[in-house]
Amino acid sequence: MSRLNTPSRITAFLALPVVIMLLWAIWNEFWQFQIAKHDVQARAQSAGLQYANRIASRLDGQFSALQFLGTALLPPDSASSPPSAKTIAILRLYLALHPSLYAFNIQSPDGNRIVWSTRRQSARPINPGRVLTPLSRNSQFLLGQDQYAQRVQSRVIPIRYRVADRLGRTRFFVGTPYRVDRLLGHVDSASWRFQVIDTRDRSVVGIWQGGQVGWAATLSKPAATAFGPDIAVPGYPFMIQVRWPPALVVQAWIKGAWPRWLLEVLAVALLTLAAWWMRRLLRQQQADRSRLRTAAYSDPLTGLPNRLALQERLPLALAQAKRNGTQLAVGYMDLDDFKPVNDTWGHAAGDALLQSLAQRLRSCMRGTDLVARLGGDEFVLVFEGLTRPDDLMAALQRIHTAVEQPFALPGGHRAQVGLSLGLTLYPDDDSDADLLLRHADAALYVSKLHKADRPHWWRLWGQDTQDSEETRLECNPLHIDPYGPTAGGLLESAQEHFAAVAGRFVERFYAAVAQEPESTEILSRLSPAEFIHLKAHQAKHLRSLLSADLTEDDQRQRAAQVGRIHALVGMRSAVVVKSFGRYLQLLSQIAGSLPARAADRQDLVHILIGRLQVELEAQVESIQQTHDPFPQWIFRLEQRLPEWAHWVDFARDMLDEVIKLPGLCAAVFYKPDAQGHFVYEFNSGRFGDYMRSLERHGVPSLELNRHSPYGQSPHPRAWRSERIETNPSYSSDPRMAPWKEAAHAVGIRSSVAIPIKDGRDHMVGVIGLYGLYPGQFESAAMHAFFDSLAQVCRRFLQRSQSSRLRPPLPAQERSHWRERLFGGGLEMFMQPVVNLHTGKPFKVEALARLRLEDGQLITPGQFLSAFGSSELAHLFVLGLDQALSQASRWDVQGPSLDISINLPPEVLLDADCPRWIDDALQKHGMAPERLHLEILESAEFDDDKRRDAAVQMLTDLGVRLVMDDLGSGYSSLLRLRTLPFHAVKIDQGLVREAHKDPRRIIGFIGALVRLGKGLGLMVAVEGLETPDLIEAAAVLGADGGQGYALAKPMPASDLPDWVRHFRLSLDHSNPQTLLGTVAADWLREQTVLLPQSRSEAGAVVTAPVNCQNAPTPDSIQ
Repeated sequence: MSRLNTPSRITAFLALPVVIMLLWAIWNEFWQFQIAKHDVQARAQSAGLQYANRIASRLDGQFSALQFLGTALLPPDSASSPPSAKTIAILRLYLALHPSLYAFNIQSPDGNRIVWSTRRQSARPINPGRVLTPLSRNSQFLLGQDQYAQRVQSRVIPIRYRVADRLGRTRFFVGTPYRVDRLLGHVDSASWRFQVIDTRDRSVVGIWQGGQVGWAATLSKPAATAFGPDIAVPGYPFMIQVRWPPALVVQAWIKGAWPRWLLEVLAVALLTLAAWWMRRLLRQQQADRSRLRTAAYSDPLTGLPNRLALQERLPLALAQAKRNGTQLAVGYMDLDDFKPVNDTWGHAAGDALLQSLAQRLRSCMRGTDLVARLGGDEFVLVFEGLTRPDDLMAALQRIHTAVEQPFALPGGHRAQVGLSLGLTLYPDDDSDADLLLRHADAALYVSKLHKADRPHWWRLWGQDTQDSEETRLECNPLHIDPYGPTAGGLLESAQEHFAAVAGRFVERFYAAVAQEPESTEILSRLSPAEFIHLKAHQAKHLRSLLSADLTEDDQRQRAAQVGRIHALVGMRSAVVVKSFGRYLQLLSQIAGSLPARAADRQDLVHILIGRLQVELEAQVESIQQTHDPFPQWIFRLEQRLPEWAHWVDFARDMLDEVIKLPGLCAAVFYKPDAQGHFVYEFNSGRFGDYMRSLERHGVPSLELNRHSPYGQSPHPRAWRSERIETNPSYSSDPRMAPWKEAAHAVGIRSSVAIPIKDGRDHMVGVIGLYGLYPGQFESAAMHAFFDSLAQVCRRFLQRSQSSRLRPPLPAQERSHWRERLFGGGLEMFMQPVVNLHTGKPFKVEALARLRLEDGQLITPGQFLSAFGSSELAHLFVLGLDQALSQASRWDVQGPSLDISINLPPEVLLDADCPRWIDDALQKHGMAPERLHLEILESAEFDDDKRRDAAVQMLTDLGVRLVMDDLGSGYSSLLRLRTLPFHAVKIDQGLVREAHKDPRRIIGFIGALVRLGKGLGLMVAVEGLETPDLIEAAAVLGADGGQGYALAKPMPASDLPDWVRHFRLSLDHSNPQTLLGTVAADWLREQTVLLPQSRSEAGAVVTAPVNCQNAPTPDSIQ
């Protein structure tokens, strides 16, 4: 971008995409026009072919009619005797049906005489026989040329059929004049112009245009026409020329162009807008850089170049003088009697005088000359291009004349000051910039010493100044170390003066800063007490800056801390640079008011400038270092997304990590409950201390109600507006009054709420971040960070299974339930699965429960959402151990049943899962085939290869795999085809819908049963909560059933007694319930449709159901 440093180049570069897009649009329209033209040509070709075929078809029909009439209806001697009355009637009827024919004629063998005709007319034919042309496909067919026939009052084409005897001699001709306008008549809505050419003589037979048939003399011809290819009339000596107006192509091009034009115009407009916006952004950046450079190289009070600008421009001026062979003068100027102005009328008056002086100096200096302010009342003058001895004297006279006039001060006062100037010349005195400045300073020193008796207000460096210059070498402002012993001595001698004016300095500094809108906004977020504290801190910082013992390392460390605070409260680097200009101005005034030699005051100013340069550099660097971690943290979080499978794990880890960023002290994830009260699900940092502080202050929980005083914090506002909401300061925002004291008690000063949405744009929750400083979350950079964080959360929720909306779970309950899981609170309840063929239980499903200290049981539907991957793994291992341990005891005591247990996808993909299962089987002596692991159909696997490898390892162990909830998702068939399942369980949610729509749901369940059994799998139906559902499942051929109508989940100790008393009576004769009847009907329909299924249908249990030791139908209903 350095090459694009001129406005014209930037404009050309940004306009290039617009021009390219515009050229592409023009080329695309040209190409679309060519397509439209080709389309019109193709349509014309098609229309011409259709027209030619229609003419040929009409002629074929008439020739066929003549052939039929001549051979079938007329007697062989028709040339000498007229047709019969019946034949004449047929001929007249034919002519009535074909108005395109003038008359039916029988002509002599030579064709020159009409022997008989259906119409009274001249015996002379319209065309002599020799003019007619035999057709190539049938020489008996003769075709004449078109001509105008007076008797027909129209142009006609004679057509004849030659009737021959056995020897091929002509007996007679049958013919008719064919009206050209009827032959060429056509119906077409397009603007075609068909011109029919007789290829025998290239004459125009006729022209069809716009539904009319005419000739060139009778039809209007477009000013310009486009021609298509010549099209032959098949079997006849005619040719069709298709023409169309050029406007037809334009119309075809325009017809479908509006959407395309809209897109092209929109694309060009968007690119133009983007180019304009980018140019504006670049110009703004250039302006910002220019302002920063101006602030860095300009004196904030007078606008004159400062010391940095002098150090940059003086060597350039010397190089220019060397190239041109001219003389250059450097002057060091100081005001006489300036201190009384400050003492008498105040520093504001002194500032006004310096500003007026700067204006006068600018007006009297040449364009090539330079005047720079070093600080206080000290200036450096550089005179270039001195070719004559009088040039320098004239410039000095202009300066003296401009300054000797009194200066107007605020309040109507007037003051007059004098000047002292030390001069040195290049190349006479030296050629080095530093040495020339030192010479000029020495000359000024001598001029000030001889102020009372000097002949001029200026003095050239020479022999009388060399000794004085040598005595001041160590104090040369360009060589004094701001942290060295010389600087320490000067600062030590000024400590008393600095201490006396420190308070006034701080007040004046903040009064000056308050003039900047951005700084005012930052300061407005402070409470009066905080502002007083800030001033005290600023006074302490000033004392540190002016300390004689300060080292550069110490100053950089302290400046870095201040810069970090400036970054966190939202202060930009440009504002910091500008405030440093005001800081330097006030410090220079303090140094200038020091009761000491002018040279010492000057040296002190340069020491302060050196220290402030270090301070500014360290603060700006610290500001950048404070901002950098935020986008870097977002990038790392984005890269780590595949590490988390559950929202619980992601949210917990994300909040733990985000508070490590600069200035953040607490984080929380909030969500409103059904009553509109916000519940925090996850938190980190000081948030726990903050909640306890809120409890001590009696502050209730946040509310969603916009009218409640507890619904005004950023979190409810963000949930309502679905936008980022901030609290700049608990002190300055009146809406935050209920939480102010509690927040300040734990060091929280500001907060922000970030709305989090899922892939369907539904609100999921609100992330709250809490800061240590006021205004910490107001800058554009912080808002960009919040937007990025919300987008990362949204992308995770889009791919996560745990993104479904669920009620909020308080963090206390979440933590409590995790403690119970790891603290012995897990109990495995057992629910039997019954064989619907035999009526006996053959396995049990182990279902997890958490028992709290008060005896309350928590079901998986409640606690699973609180668990991440590590908790799910522990739940599976512990639950498997309990289930297999119980099965081993049943093997000894009875009954002996298989065990089924749910296997979460995260646990399946864990590399240690096969070892956990194998260890448990070995520990309890359980055969692997008696363990059934249920995998949800809806479970998603990001890595199919890992899934297949994990399943294969379980298959190698010999355990059984069961697809749970078949019918609840869309991936069943693929899973059943690719994974080695042994059984399937039909989803209970589907089964429960059977009473609402029996036919459709029973048919769906039956299809799933057939699908599973067709794949050789055992099929079980869960959710059997009524006897009619049990009967329907049995009728449909399911192998197993599970549900409340058979048995509820029970403690493991109750199972043996349940087995002893359980009875399931199955009558195979006929169903007795409505659902059973519907199932039987469906089965019979399928048997009729699929005869090969008949044997399977006969094996199905069709029976009324009598369940003993199970809930009664009345109680279930």
